[in-house]
Amino acid sequence: MNNDKILRLIPNFRFTDEYERQQLLHDYARFSPWIFYGGLIISASDFFITSYLNRLPILGTLTFILILIYSIILIASLRKKKVDTLEVYTEAQYKMQLKKLHKSSILFATIMFVVFNLNNYWIPLISGSDLPQSSDILKNLFVNLIIAIITGFVIYGFARIKLIKAYKDND
Repeated sequence: MNNDKILRLIPNFRFTDEYERQQLLHDYARFSPWIFYGGLIISASDFFITSYLNRLPILGTLTFILILIYSIILIASLRKKKVDTLEVYTEAQYKMQLKKLHKSSILFATIMFVVFNLNNYWIPLISGSDLPQSSDILKNLFVNLIIAIITGFVIYGFARIKLIKAYKDND
């Protein structure tokens, strides 16, 4: 346990035996991604909604910045400990990882398209703001689709380059 000051923030961590500590750490590790992504979604939605209501989204912006700082620290610590490296030794593992990358990039592009349209159409519909003109709707949908597809291809390309490099390094 290297970070004793951080671990003391977990309730009852100091007053438990080793088995209970491992269970507490396991539960916190299991629910940490849900808390992280949930906070990210809530802060982003708060930011968009308060922006549409023409208010200054101070709390949403602050939360978004804190989550961004947390994710940068998390990524830096994972890279420092070399946890984010790919291990691909065989052709079958390479093909399986390539399929995962393909599905992940499609999922990311779909989520990006949905979020863009949420920002353009669903939030104004819910808040009672003026919707874009009907001629602008089709144009905006097409632009959002192109942006999502290009971003999906870019992410797939970077991940594939990393996968090919890991496969060639392990040969």
